[in-house]
Amino acid sequence: WVYPTSLALPDGSSLSTWGLAPNGWSPATVPGPTLIASQGEELLIVVRSTLPEAVALSFPGQNLVPDMVGVVPNPSIGFGERRYTFTVDKPGTYIYEAGFTANSARQTAAGMYGTLIVRPAAPFQAYEDVGSAYTDEAVLVFSEVDVELFNDRTGFELTGYAPEFRLVNGLAYNQVPSIPVTPGSTLLLRMVNAGIEERSIGVLGLNMTQIATNGSRLPFDYGFFARPMGAGATMDVLVKIPANVPVGTKYPVINTAMQQLHNDGALAGDGSVAFGGAITFIE
Repeated sequence: WVYPTSLALPDGSSLSTWGLAPNGWSPATVPGPTLIASQGEELLIVVRSTLPEAVALSFPGQNLVPDMVGVVPNPSIGFGERRYTFTVDKPGTYIYEAGFTANSARQTAAGMYGTLIVRPAAPFQAYEDVGSAYTDEAVLVFSEVDVELFNDRTGFELTGYAPEFRLVNGLAYNQVPSIPVTPGSTLLLRMVNAGIEERSIGVLGLNMTQIATNGSRLPFDYGFFARPMGAGATMDVLVKIPANVPVGTKYPVINTAMQQLHNDGALAGDGSVAFGGAITFIE
């Protein structure tokens, strides 16, 4: 379901926006619900919208004809409905988002996005090979907030895009929960860039191994500290947790370009810019 909701900001304010809900009685959220399927399944996605403008969903990487029309509410019942049917042939991590109607770019920027995970038959493998095996996993959806866009979701000029807040899973530091792991485990991070900005995500104190991008398994594993991730892209990476690490140790997951690591310039007690933005921790 697509209907209005609100997004809480770390300064205590909130913004009205549009969100996605798994049904007609649950609250809409930003990002929308994570969809999980098994390789080879045929999915039926039923989209119902109460918004006064056309709404469509796009599933990049799937064999689906783009919806250029969308759905608008039926006045007699208060909502409109559209159905998407496709088979998920390849395992991986994918984004879904608003598209391709006239206002889809603003709809996506205002929170209409989510993650689609397609699992292979083998348990605890991201893909069909044992090199993608993991013991823990987490989904990290990165985005940002331009307050003016959220306040004018139909007329805002995107060339003036200047976000004040950066989010992980719809939250900014220090609202974002840590990612709990076990010493000696292998963590799969399913990273999704649902924002307009490019990001270079890294884990301080640990190295990452990229195994896939945009749901496509790489021909070789790529070890790195941080790599750029473009708008709309996804990246699957493995993080090996040391076996002898003390319980309670935290490894920051941040934009390593140090891009806007604050919450709209909020200040700490000593007058310095306070830590904030798109930050979480592996703990």
